[in-house]
Amino acid sequence: MTHNNSLFEKNFSRLTEFYELKNPKKIHDFIKMHENLLELLDEAKPYLLETFPQGEFELEMYCDLSGEEDHSLLVNIHVDDETFNNGFMHKIHHVNMKILPIQKKLNIFSEFGLMPGVRNQC
Repeated sequence: MTHNNSLFEKNFSRLTEFYELKNPKKIHDFIKMHENLLELLDEAKPYLLETFPQGEFELEMYCDLSGEEDHSLLVNIHVDDETFNNGFMHKIHHVNMKILPIQKKLNIFSEFGLMPGVRNQC
């Protein structure tokens, strides 16, 4: 294992301190191909927490089934019904605007997205 590989593995494993990973193997492999996503995910945390202090954040792969082989890493933002029904999309837009300069700097666009979700109340 090279030093860079062990550093990647260490940084990848730290994602679970903040994000729940849906299908960790697929996420690992995708981020390995787009390592700048690690930096973006790390730098997005304060904006996500500031805007959604009670939110739960889950990483999920989106695969376009149209045959285009278009893949993206999504951050599903799970909140309660009240938060969801009171300006949730405006808040997602706010976070997007805060992290857009980071995305530009890291050249990450179609590989990443924020998605709304409602926390299961059961």
